[in-house]
Amino acid sequence: MIEDIYVGLRDAGDETAQLATGFAAAQGLQLEVADLLLPELMEDAPAREAVLARWKAQMQETGFKGKLSLHAPMTDLNPVSEDRLIAKASRGRYVQAVETAKQLGAKYLIVPSHYSTLIKAENRTSKWLGDMTKFWEQLIGRAVEGSGLVMLIHNTMGETSEHVKTIVNRLSSPNLRAAFSVGHAEIFSKRSPNDWVDELGNMLAYVQVSNNDGKTLIPEDFETGQIDLESFLNHLSLLTHSVSLSMVGQSMNTLETDHLLLQPFLKMQEEVFHSKSFLV
Repeated sequence: MIEDIYVGLRDAGDETAQLATGFAAAQGLQLEVADLLLPELMEDAPAREAVLARWKAQMQETGFKGKLSLHAPMTDLNPVSEDRLIAKASRGRYVQAVETAKQLGAKYLIVPSHYSTLIKAENRTSKWLGDMTKFWEQLIGRAVEGSGLVMLIHNTMGETSEHVKTIVNRLSSPNLRAAFSVGHAEIFSKRSPNDWVDELGNMLAYVQVSNNDGKTLIPEDFETGQIDLESFLNHLSLLTHSVSLSMVGQSMNTLETDHLLLQPFLKMQEEVFHSKSFLV
């Protein structure tokens, strides 16, 4: 079933912060910040602190008291690269992202899995899984364990759920779970969104919902694109375990429209689970 609903806008500028935070506060929703931890901001500590201060002020001014999720940096990072300088820089970025998320009191930090099937090499998958499991174990032990922050491994370019499932299962940590992006799966996977959700099962904590044309990752509103989101949202609403759902719009108009389109599924979910509890 759909539990918390996170909303946000693509751009993390000041005006966006005000609009998205205000909408979340007014609707009693949670907030997702997609484009905050960009390389140029991570490089400039004073600028980063100033931006974080503005976001904190914005949340206070709008009366936002909900939960927060952030996207970790993803461009060009490889924490298990065979090039030690690249691996070191990538790991440093992740530590920065964790510390920033904790500064803002975030519930979730969404991190790409980085697995790509484009590279074909003998034993690559088993080695990658071993290296990534060790990386996650070290990162959580060093910077996350004992905090309320939950890291979410995101499917990104994955063709199947196996790589995410393997890492989350191996660590079995309360600070590590899975996130699923419908839009990414439409581009990189032949499996249906419903199959992804069922395969990830209880390790799935967070579902990012958007539509697209199946060719590019440019997100569309719920009704534009080739993904059958009506079937998918119906499937989510009938799950026996809870997941958070996120909607990040290109504009406030898109975000408000998608939020309205979600309402019938939430109503159906309430009616179904109310009838089940009544029968029990």
